[in-house]
Amino acid sequence: MNNAFTQVLDRRNNPVLAAATVATGGWSFLDKGGITSFQTGEFLEIGVDLNTLFSGSLPCFSNFFSETRSSTSLSASLSDLTVPVSFPLCSMSADKTCTTASVVNGNQVQYNFSGHVNNTGSSTLYSPVVYDTYPVTPVGTPVLTQPTGPISAGGNATFSGSFVSSSVLSSGAENRISVAASSSSSGTPLNVVCGTNPPTTSTNECADWGSACSPPLTPGLTLAKLCSTCLVGGTDLHVSVNEAFKICNTGNVNISSITIKDCEGGTYTAGTCSGTEVTITSTASINAGAACQTFTHTYTPTSTGVCTGTSCSLHDEAVASGTGALGAGTINSGPPQGADCTVCPINTTCTTPTF
Repeated sequence: MNNAFTQVLDRRNNPVLAAATVATGGWSFLDKGGITSFQTGEFLEIGVDLNTLFSGSLPCFSNFFSETRSSTSLSASLSDLTVPVSFPLCSMSADKTCTTASVVNGNQVQYNFSGHVNNTGSSTLYSPVVYDTYPVTPVGTPVLTQPTGPISAGGNATFSGSFVSSSVLSSGAENRISVAASSSSSGTPLNVVCGTNPPTTSTNECADWGSACSPPLTPGLTLAKLCSTCLVGGTDLHVSVNEAFKICNTGNVNISSITIKDCEGGTYTAGTCSGTEVTITSTASINAGAACQTFTHTYTPTSTGVCTGTSCSLHDEAVASGTGALGAGTINSGPPQGADCTVCPINTTCTTPTF
């Protein structure tokens, strides 16, 4: 209490004591008379040992206020209620991080996250719970390992989880959470909260992971080609070129709409076939980690190819491409793959080459 007085002279020039104001020491203060300093008898500072008052089992409350009296007398009448003052006996916060992302099944991404529930108050928290709002509708049931309490004042408990998405999330995708806990050792009620459940915006969340991890997309497509020639008899004796194509998915994403094109009797230069271009297939699909697929093709050449002495051969080239899942885009098999097909000397028995 402010017990300060100052000596002044009354009208008869006799010394008397008068009330004196004192500075608040940095505390914000305004009484009902508009005075911002403490007047005599106006300020009372008290301390309460809550552990003694509540026998060591503190309840959770976040504000308190008091009632003033008309004088310092114990029998003085009650006057005004003070403005409630923040008293964060129980409070909590949380943090969350996207840890890793990996491609699963060739067309999905598993996102893994972890975080902490932090006790920022002065009382122990029990039975902490994390509520997660995912940025997309998960494929299947998400995994969420809840934090384990109790959490002592200033301490934290970890949580982790994962979910599967059918698409790659943008870098700004937020995975929001809210948290709750109880100030009672019984675990109920969950009266200490951070955010709202479910959190849908940044204003009602407790934390989010900031941005999604980037899954490693490693698309890969390989093409191999074999060919053999033979004479086809009958009334029309001619050369037959028998070809085999082997296409493989060597990456971690599924590839669909795979197209194989063959340049009969020619080569590819800057994507242009110098011979006759034919489409071997345009609808093949190969999942990541799946076996390769093979295709065959037969045609009759219109020339003997290139000859060195009495040896002649045809040179064919092929290219392949497809569409990768998860936004991987167009995937090419690389440089054109060629094969030399002997025309002279030539086999009289026709067989399809095998890998």
